[in-house]
Amino acid sequence: MLSHLYIVESKNGLIKIGRSKCPKRRIAEIAKATGTAVVKQYLSPLCLNAQKIERYLHKHFAKHRQEGEWFKVKFQTAVKEAKKQEFQTEEPSKALSFEFESNQLRTMVDEKGILWFVAKDVCNVLQHSDVSMACRILDDDEKGTRKVCTLGGTQRMLCVNESGFYVLVIRSNKPQAKKFRKWVTSEVLPSIRKTGQYSLPKQQLKGKVEQKTFENFIADCFIPDSTNKERARDIYLVYQGWCLQNKCEARTIQWVGMQLRKQGYNKSKCPPNGVACWHGFRLNNLACPANPSSLEDLQSYLSALSKNLAAGMEYSNAELLSLVNTANQKVMAIQ
Repeated sequence: MLSHLYIVESKNGLIKIGRSKCPKRRIAEIAKATGTAVVKQYLSPLCLNAQKIERYLHKHFAKHRQEGEWFKVKFQTAVKEAKKQEFQTEEPSKALSFEFESNQLRTMVDEKGILWFVAKDVCNVLQHSDVSMACRILDDDEKGTRKVCTLGGTQRMLCVNESGFYVLVIRSNKPQAKKFRKWVTSEVLPSIRKTGQYSLPKQQLKGKVEQKTFENFIADCFIPDSTNKERARDIYLVYQGWCLQNKCEARTIQWVGMQLRKQGYNKSKCPPNGVACWHGFRLNNLACPANPSSLEDLQSYLSALSKNLAAGMEYSNAELLSLVNTANQKVMAIQ
């Protein structure tokens, strides 16, 4: 599971090592639970092996353990040890194997929908003994190393894309090169397309990008609070403002609700009017900060509000009054 490794130092000089998909929220929870401010923090890249590295660091610093998961170690020492590890930021490609005249040909599709061939397999068919030498003629965007699941475990192997494959075949003077190319175009490529593993639909890629964007919104605008409830409409207003500020397209309120449920949040009808509310967090509206310090901030807030109105957004009287009061507070703060 993709997550971040985090290392934080509290005000009392102890450090904590852990992992989380939403590290900012987790760090805020730590500070609240301990009642001690976090003075330093380190976040690793989003990776697959965060749990493995976390366990290694806990074992490595075991003799410095104080109480629970807190360690008496210098912050920079812990960060330096963490950076020595290899963060696995991509999943090993799942190879789809074919066989040409008793020669194996492994192919895979990356997260962008680009097809790759294992260079060693291509060179075996074309009888190139030196894979690196054969691939020197290719441009940088036609080759690259990828993690591939093999019988001996996960290995990083040199691969070529479809363009690089054709260059290798065309440059080959072996008699089976033409036959090999025809076999790939008539059997391998159609087979991969039929399985849905080649040229991923744009909609599928778009969905992944939008989900990641929403996770960024949660990390920026949600503060954990198990006792608090937020109206679905208020969450959506903050979401729209955040999208305007970050220059990304806002989805519907129904889509936002679906994403919140995926994140594990619960919804219920709250009295006295039975409006829909979500539980477990407070909103931190970064798109419309409560304490502006410049005219640019005020302009940004009013611009976001005017775009919502121009787009047909309807506000209740209470919401409009709140928005006007917020704008008035901003004006008073910068006078």
